[in-house]
Amino acid sequence: MNSARLAIEAVSFAYPHTGWRLQPVTLSPEPGRVLGIIGPNGSGKTTLLKLAAGIEKPASGRVLLDGADLHRLDSRRRARILGYLPQKCVTYLDFSVEETVALGRFAHGRGAGFLTREDRRVVDDALSETDLLAFRKRPVSTLSGGERKRALLASVLAQEPSVLLLDEPGAALDLHHQVRLFGLLQRLAERGMTVAVVTHDLNFAAAFTHKVAVMAAGRLEALGAPGDVLSPEFVGRVYGPLLSVTRHPTLGTPVILPAGLPGGAP
Repeated sequence: MNSARLAIEAVSFAYPHTGWRLQPVTLSPEPGRVLGIIGPNGSGKTTLLKLAAGIEKPASGRVLLDGADLHRLDSRRRARILGYLPQKCVTYLDFSVEETVALGRFAHGRGAGFLTREDRRVVDDALSETDLLAFRKRPVSTLSGGERKRALLASVLAQEPSVLLLDEPGAALDLHHQVRLFGLLQRLAERGMTVAVVTHDLNFAAAFTHKVAVMAAGRLEALGAPGDVLSPEFVGRVYGPLLSVTRHPTLGTPVILPAGLPGGAP
C-alpha cells in the first residue's frame, strides 16, 4: 500500500449566523498510525474531519494531500488517495451490498462501470474485512443500522485509499463488531495507511489508537499518546467530574468509567 501524507495547516472554520468557530488547528496524521479524534459534543470533531476530507472549505489555512492543496485535486484523484466515511450516510437506491461496495471502485474505473477481475478481488476483500461476505446479495435496505454502516465502510475500503477518515464508524455497531472494526483499523495502519477516526468511545480510543487529538470548544486541546493525555485531571477538566480513570488490567491503557450519577442518585 502506498502511503500518503495528510497535513492540516492552521485550518479554521466558522458556521454562518452562529457564534461557534473552529480555532486554527494544525495536525498531521501519520502513515502507519491510527489517530483518534475525541472530545465532548460540539467540540469540533466532525467539522475538523470534514475539513480534512475536503467536504468543507476552511476560512483560513489549508489542507494538503501529498503536498498538493486538497481543493485543487480533481474528485477521481482525491478518491484514489482519500477515503471518507461520514457520521450519517443515506442510501437512496436499493442496491445489493455487493453493488454498494463496488461503487467504491468508481475512481479506478476505465470504462462504462464494468468491473475488472482486479475490481472484483478488491470488492471481495472489502466484504471479507467487514464480515459481510454472507450478505453480499442482500439489498442494503434490509440491513440493520450496524450492517449498513459496515457495507458503507466496505465501499470506502474498496477505493483502496492511502488516507482513511472515519466519523463515528462504530456508533451503530455491537460490541463484537466494534472490536473487529478497531482491529481492522490497526491492521490497515500496519500496512501503511493513514487512519483518523472520530469516536466518542474513550476506551476504544485509549486501547486501539496510537495518538489522540482532543477537541474542546473548537480548539485542539491536546495531542499525544492516550496513556499520556487521558489522565484523571485532564479527563475531569475536559469532560467534567462524573468520570473516573483507571487502567486496563491487561493492556495497561486508560479506562474511563462513570464515577457516579448526578446528585448521587441510585
